[in-house]
Amino acid sequence: MQSGVKTPANYTVADAVNDWLERGLKGRDEKGTIGKNRSMANKHLIPFIGKAKLKDLSADDVDDWLDGRAEFLATRSLRDLLAVLRRSIEHAQRRDKAARNVALLVTAPEGRPGRPSKALNLKQAEAVLAAARPSRLYAHLVLSLLSGVRTEEALPLTWDHVFLETEDGTPPHVAVWRSVRKHGETKTRKSRRTIALPKQVVDVLEEHRRWQKQERAARGMEWTPAGRVFTTRLVNPWTRPTSDATSRPS
Repeated sequence: MQSGVKTPANYTVADAVNDWLERGLKGRDEKGTIGKNRSMANKHLIPFIGKAKLKDLSADDVDDWLDGRAEFLATRSLRDLLAVLRRSIEHAQRRDKAARNVALLVTAPEGRPGRPSKALNLKQAEAVLAAARPSRLYAHLVLSLLSGVRTEEALPLTWDHVFLETEDGTPPHVAVWRSVRKHGETKTRKSRRTIALPKQVVDVLEEHRRWQKQERAARGMEWTPAGRVFTTRLVNPWTRPTSDATSRPS
């Protein structure tokens, strides 16, 4: 045993996992990251190896557990599940409750085939855009489908982060800096990015901006470049892309 590490005799795998979920994910989204990991642990980890003493856990125990789950889970889920155990033990190590992390010695096995992709094919995407053409959703869908901007990133997007005309020769682009995630951050650091816009997206966003200005003028409101790109008819931010799918004003 490493110096300074005093693994409690009755400290179990379940204790380590629950400690990590409670203390190791502070600041993370309770319904997102924490909820997903808690659900996986409660369904596929704690009921099977949760009672094992952490000091006695071996790589073989972890292998056997994952092999048993491989009949029910896809390969990606098995990898995520192993990551939960690894991080839980790492957290225990930082608290001097574990001497080594045997989960690092294990590779997730192949699991069941994953679910079929839910991505739209070209024909389906064209049908969606055609159906949405008369609605307030249209510009949002065009931006998402043709540029790769995520829904959670498009919702807080403001016009001062949309560059449809440039003077320095750079292509039209959108600066994806924010999202509707907790703390307003994008999914990862690499998700904070600048995305070039194809002409079709530029044309649709220019049209969207024109009628938004007209809509505000009709209500006696001043259009502002710091305002949201996607709003309801009452100029409120969307909480979800379907919050106001009424027709555009003529």
